[in-house]
Amino acid sequence: MNRALVIGSRGQDGVLLTSLLVDRGWEVSGLARGDLDICHFPSVKEVLSSGYDHVYYLAAYHQSSQDSAVAGERELYEKSTQVHVEGLLNFLDAICYVNPTTRVFYAASSLVFGFPDHELQDEATPLTPLCIYGITKSNGIQLCRYFREKHG
Repeated sequence: MNRALVIGSRGQDGVLLTSLLVDRGWEVSGLARGDLDICHFPSVKEVLSSGYDHVYYLAAYHQSSQDSAVAGERELYEKSTQVHVEGLLNFLDAICYVNPTTRVFYAASSLVFGFPDHELQDEATPLTPLCIYGITKSNGIQLCRYFREKHG
């Protein structure tokens, strides 16, 4: 039986993904905001020690929906980086220690492309984000690429 961990399991995509995987007979665990400090490496490593075949990193920080009191770009960048980069790094790094065969899916955003020249985008489309959300999501993509190259 496949085992999956869905980070961001209570968001729209997380709910739909969890339902789909359960319908396919998978054992699914979910983490939502407040369940785990994703920026605390020992906690992330402990969660992953349960052994998962797949980790779906759907966690996202959306300024408009999460914190209307964000003062400006600096604070928005810091909060976005915590979720889209630091938290992701903790999961990628912990997987290398706990179970290097675990597969990871990182949910990015079309905002990483800015205003592309072509209607359809793929992995070869240049990342040219024009907003903080897109910048930090593209940082997450680059982090995943780095770990894939270095650790397979």
